[in-house]
Amino acid sequence: MIIKTIFVIIIGVIFSVNPITENKKRISAKTINNKALQPDGKQLFLLQCASCHHATRDLIGPSIYGVRSRWRNKNLLYQYIRNSSEVIKKDAYAKNLFIKWNKTVMTPFPKITNAEIELILNYVDSEAKRKGLM
Repeated sequence: MIIKTIFVIIIGVIFSVNPITENKKRISAKTINNKALQPDGKQLFLLQCASCHHATRDLIGPSIYGVRSRWRNKNLLYQYIRNSSEVIKKDAYAKNLFIKWNKTVMTPFPKITNAEIELILNYVDSEAKRKGLM
């Protein structure tokens, strides 16, 4: 019985340090850092925006396509996406948008990058073009 227990432990140790498994872990770590596997605009939109926004029509929040043309500058739009409450305090367009949408505050996305925002907006605009809206 003791020999059987020791044998099971040894087999467990061997498989827990299996070189094939270790190699897969290293490959996965490298692959995650590969830009090819980073989310695209559609994935980001579905993860971050789709619960309140539709790409080409109003939903809980306004449709997003063409949003860049509705803001006076890109940086203000980025600020709004990251923290709408702060922008509503200082920008008339943001305040009017807030009022128009029943004083609903947009969920803040403080860690979203400019590059990710652009990926989302490019995806949304491509959907609008595909539907003949732009």
